[in-house]
Amino acid sequence: MLAALLCPASLVAQWGDSSWVRRTQIAPGVTVHVEVGHLVARAPQSQVTRPYVGRVTAIGHDTLFLATRDSSVAVPRILITGLEISLGRDRAYWAEQDAFIGALAGAYLGGIGQHGWRQRRADLFGGCGGFLLGYIIGASFPKERWVMGWMAP
Repeated sequence: MLAALLCPASLVAQWGDSSWVRRTQIAPGVTVHVEVGHLVARAPQSQVTRPYVGRVTAIGHDTLFLATRDSSVAVPRILITGLEISLGRDRAYWAEQDAFIGALAGAYLGGIGQHGWRQRRADLFGGCGGFLLGYIIGASFPKERWVMGWMAP
């Protein structure tokens, strides 16, 4: 059991899909969100950090080079306290999520104040309207998805 925990490649083989490991490894050209501490501390969760969001331009032995919106930043790897990789903005994913929420909200709001068969009809039309509105909103305003990343030593 201990050998499996120390060897992530064998766990990936058990999962049957190594795409997750490839997607979460830092490489040049990947968009990342990096939390950087100001000093090396024994308890990194207690220190103040500064976030950087940018595209990785290079990975040095002890430094991560980022191209941010304003400038280029060289981040010492020893000061990195958190690292996330962008999976991009997936319109279909957010359209589906928001359509489901819209359908539930529309069905609930559509049936308020109605009784009997009118309530069922109002629930149905409210749910369909909420589904369409949620789908349009989700597809129009996709959010960026982030996953925890890692760097090879």
